[in-house]
Amino acid sequence: MEFDGQGRGRIYPPIQAGSKSAVVIGAPQSAYSGNVRAGQVLIVIDDGAGYVVPDSVPARIVEDQTAPICSDGHRFAWELGANRRLGSALAFYVQKPGSPFSSYAGRLATSAATAAGNSGRLLLYPGCSSCVVFPKPSGEDTVLGTQFGGSVAFGFFGDPAEVPTEKMIVGSPLDGSGTVAVIDAEAYRRFEQLNIVGGTREGTRECQCDFSPNFGNVDCQPWSEVLNGAFNNEEFGASLSVADFDCDGVDDLAIGAPGAALPIQGGGFVEGAGAVYVFANAPPNIVGGATVLRQGAFEVGGEPEPSDRFGETLIAGNFNGARLSVSERSCFDLVVATPGENDGIGEIQVFEGSPDGFVFVGPILHLEDTGLSTGEPGDRFGHAMTAGDFNRDGFDDLAVSAPGDSVGGSVMVIPGSANGLVIDNATLWTQANGDNEPGDEAGYSLSWTRGRVGGVRGDLAAALVVGIPGEDSDAGAVVAIRLSFDGMFFHGGGPTWTMADFGGEVVSGDRFGETLMPARAMPMRPWEG
Repeated sequence: MEFDGQGRGRIYPPIQAGSKSAVVIGAPQSAYSGNVRAGQVLIVIDDGAGYVVPDSVPARIVEDQTAPICSDGHRFAWELGANRRLGSALAFYVQKPGSPFSSYAGRLATSAATAAGNSGRLLLYPGCSSCVVFPKPSGEDTVLGTQFGGSVAFGFFGDPAEVPTEKMIVGSPLDGSGTVAVIDAEAYRRFEQLNIVGGTREGTRECQCDFSPNFGNVDCQPWSEVLNGAFNNEEFGASLSVADFDCDGVDDLAIGAPGAALPIQGGGFVEGAGAVYVFANAPPNIVGGATVLRQGAFEVGGEPEPSDRFGETLIAGNFNGARLSVSERSCFDLVVATPGENDGIGEIQVFEGSPDGFVFVGPILHLEDTGLSTGEPGDRFGHAMTAGDFNRDGFDDLAVSAPGDSVGGSVMVIPGSANGLVIDNATLWTQANGDNEPGDEAGYSLSWTRGRVGGVRGDLAAALVVGIPGEDSDAGAVVAIRLSFDGMFFHGGGPTWTMADFGGEVVSGDRFGETLMPARAMPMRPWEG
C-alpha cells in the first residue's frame, strides 16, 4: 500500500513496528498491582501469519513498569497509581509524509486522562522510548482538573502550497467549558530531536520539558495554540476528527462539544444539546473562523433537545469517493453522532465535504433504517464509529455501533458508493447466540485493521475490530470480524482477545477493550515527490 502519486486521501488503520498492521487495545479501568483504574494498553500485530502478541514492540504498557524486550532500567513514563486511566484515548502519529506507506512508523500516543486529580497526561511510546506531555499551555503551569487527554488526534496542517507539519491535538473537556490544545512537533517529539534513546529510567523521561533532579520541570516547550468554544458547559474537545474536508490537500479540524447548552429564542437554554466546531486550516495556524454545526440550525436540521449530545462522536471518510478534478485530492465527509437522541435511541448525520465547505442538511440515519433492527431507548446508536475502504472499491465505508442494543450490542456497516452511504445495503453484526448477553456493550469501541485475519486472503483481508468491555461481568474482550472482499458482509473467522492473551488475568471490572486505537485519515499529497 503506497501513495498513488495523485494525492488521493485514504484512511489507514493503526500500524506498529514499522509497517505492520496492529490492533491497539485500551483497558483504562483495569487494575494493576492493587492500583484500581490504573489502566493498561495492549498491542497485537500482524506478523505475516496472523495477529500475535509481538516480540518486536512492547506488547503491554503499564506506567512505571518494564517491557521484556527493552533494555535494563527501562521504565514507561510516568508513574503507576490509582485512578489514572491509562488508555483513555488512543492515537498514532507518523513520519515522512508523502513517502510510501511501507516506510511509515506508527508511534503510539495515549492519555491518562484522570491522572493527578483529573488533570490528565498525554504519553508517547515510540518503542521502548517514552515521554509525557503535561497540561501546561504556558510551558510552566499545570492546569488542574481539566481531563487533559480526554481526546487525542494528529493531523498535517499548514499552507497548502507548502509542506505541512504534523501537529498533535489534545482535548481537555473539563477545562471550564472545555479547551483544545494544538501542540507542535517540537514539543511532543523533543526526545527524538535530542537523540535520547533507550526509554525512560525510573519514570523520569519528559519530552515537553527537560527534567532537573533539583528543580523538576525546566525549559518547557509551550503549546502552539489553545482553541475555545462559545457555549456553556459544552465539554469542548470531548471528541475530535481530523481530515481534509475542503479538499485543499491539508487537514482541517472538527471538535465535538456534546454538552453544549444552546440558547433558546426568548430566553433559557437546551442543556446538553451539543454542537460541533469545524476549523478550516488557516495558515500558519489553525485558528480562524469556525463553522458551528448544531441541531435546529437551517443548515443542519433536526431539533435540539436536552441530553441529545450532538457531536459526542465524530468520524471522517470519503464515502462518495469525491475528488477534485484537477489535483485529485480527496474531499472527506464528516459524520456527527447524536447518541442521546430520542431517549438514547441515537442517530448519525453526514455532512459532505467540498471545496466550498460542507454540503449541509446531510442525511440523518438510524439503526432501524435498514430494517435489520429496531431502535429502542438506550441503544445509543452512534456511540462509536470507524471508517475506511473496507472492500477496496474506492469508497470509504462506515461502521456504527449501538452498544446498548438489547441483544448485547450491535454494529452496522454501511457501504459507500458514488452517491454516498447506501443504507439499504447495510449489514448488521451481533455476537453469536449464547454470547450476546445484555450488558456486554458490544461495539462500545470500534476500529478496523488489515492483514491475515482468520487466515484468508492475506493482506487483502479487512477486519472490523469490536470492543466488548462488558463481556464476562465487565472483564472485557475484543473481537476481530473478517469482512468479505467482494461486497460488504461479515465473514467471521477472526480472533478474540482478552487480558489473558497478554499474561494477565481476566478480572471483573477491567473492561478490557473499552478503547481502541482509531484509524487515521491522511490528506495524501505527494509532498516529497
